[in-house]
Amino acid sequence: MKSYIRLSRREKTEVRNEIQQVIESMRYSITRRIFKIFAYELNRMYGFGKSRIENLMLGVQDLSELSGTDEEFWYHLDTVLQKEIGLNFEREEK
Repeated sequence: MKSYIRLSRREKTEVRNEIQQVIESMRYSITRRIFKIFAYELNRMYGFGKSRIENLMLGVQDLSELSGTDEEFWYHLDTVLQKEIGLNFEREEK
């Protein structure tokens, strides 16, 4: 015999919201760690200082926000990376 707990609509909503908060927290943590790695390597390899790294992070943050509102953002970014810069990242699916 299998047992389960039925959740009310309100409880389901609360669970979904909690899961969404955990996912956002994990996403923030991963992004922060990647920024740290890039900041360290940019400083070590190319001598980027605090100001240049902060400007880079602000630019990335702006692009990140734009990526959430522009449906064609990833297509255009992939095109620039591949054709103009020559970096062959895997294309994002539409």
